[in-house]
Amino acid sequence: MKPIIKIFLFTIYFSHSYGQDLFTGSIIIDEQVYSGIAGNLPQMTAGNLPPSVDLTEHLPPVGDQGRQNSCVAWAIAYGAQAYYAKKSDATWTYANNAGQLNYNNLFSPSFVYNQINRGVDQGSSYIDALELLKNQGVCTLDRMQYSVSNILHQPTQEAKEPASNSKLEPLNESV
Repeated sequence: MKPIIKIFLFTIYFSHSYGQDLFTGSIIIDEQVYSGIAGNLPQMTAGNLPPSVDLTEHLPPVGDQGRQNSCVAWAIAYGAQAYYAKKSDATWTYANNAGQLNYNNLFSPSFVYNQINRGVDQGSSYIDALELLKNQGVCTLDRMQYSVSNILHQPTQEAKEPASNSKLEPLNESV
């Protein structure tokens, strides 16, 4: 068998095998909705952008969504919200002095996903996730742990109260 055919078959086999174990969950939004959002963003030309940017010093440790379609909640709550919290507060730490995760400074993907997944594990829209953060905020993992097995568990009032401290601020129109 020719090498190119072997590579092709090998790729198909592993794509199929791994594809069944990968969970994502971003629901694609309508093109018209996307156009409305993109048209309201600040416009930049490629010449104004730096050749590279490294944001890792502000990002939380890599997490694992497991066998759940909650990537949007991980990206918006766990990733982006933690990034902005650390960027705006120099004392914000993701680990304690012993190197263990600091669950009061890591945001809960379950808080977001469980409220916007419509009761099924078939993903969610980042627009819904951002709306939730705008209206409710998001609590930390010490208030609502991440659960792969319970997508219906809703946040308690004890989780919702501190979540309001991390609401998204409206975009400044002068940006």
